[in-house]
Parts: sequence; structure tokens; C-alpha cells
Amino acid sequence: MKKSVVVISTLLMLSTFTGFASAAPDSTRIAPTQLETSTDSREISLFDVSHIGSHTFQNSFHANIHAGKRLDVDVKNDGSGTVFMTLMRDGEYYAVDIPISPGQQKTETINVYGGFISEKWKVFINTKDGHNMDIQVSARQY
Repeated sequence: MKKSVVVISTLLMLSTFTGFASAAPDSTRIAPTQLETSTDSREISLFDVSHIGSHTFQNSFHANIHAGKRLDVDVKNDGSGTVFMTLMRDGEYYAVDIPISPGQQKTETINVYGGFISEKWKVFINTKDGHNMDIQVSARQY
């Protein structure tokens, strides 16, 4: 009697364990992971924002050489007047007052050097006449 209880218990445990083990690979396949759905591109989004208003837009971010050798800063001007983009790298002006006309988009592509660890960037977008801005601003590294 004891022997049959031990055998039955062992069979139940094995069948339960086998059920979990066989279900694990299928259950992990229900929703694809981010790695499976991403493209081969090594592009890293640093930020992507919209800005509406008359005050200056500004954002700071870091670019690390290990994340890629190129950096794109995009500005799309959906407003009614020209806006101007200024970029700073590690506290020094990189580009000043790049004009972006209404309805236009400008992409500034930059080589990333990285220094010892990373480069600290700032982007400023403003107007010369104080009109309301409607802009989309993004930065990505690849």
C-alpha cells in the first residue's frame, strides 16, 4: 500500500513538472519580446517632444560614443513663422541660429566623439519676433 502511494505521488509530481516544463517555451512565445520586434537598426532615441508656445524650447541630453558614432537632431516647424535652432556641445556653441522656415524640417547630423565618457548636448529653439511656435523636436543616436 505504501509503495503504491509513493508510486502514484511520484507519477503525479512528474506529470505536473512535465506539464510546466512543456508549457514554458510556448507560454513565452505568446507575446514577442522587444528584441524580436525591433529592427536591425542600432538607432537610440534620446528624446522626442512637441512644443507649442512663444517661450524658448530647450532640452539637454547625453550622447555616448558606445551608443553610436552619429547623432541626429530633428526639428519640424509646424508654426506660422521661422524658428532658429542653436546646439551646444559640452558647454560650447556647436551651431548657432539655424533657420527653419514654416512647414519645413531640418536635421542636423553630428559626429559623436564621446570624450572620456559622453558628450553633454543642449538644444535651444526660439523665434526672433516672439510668435507662437509649434514644433516637433527629436534626437537620436546611431
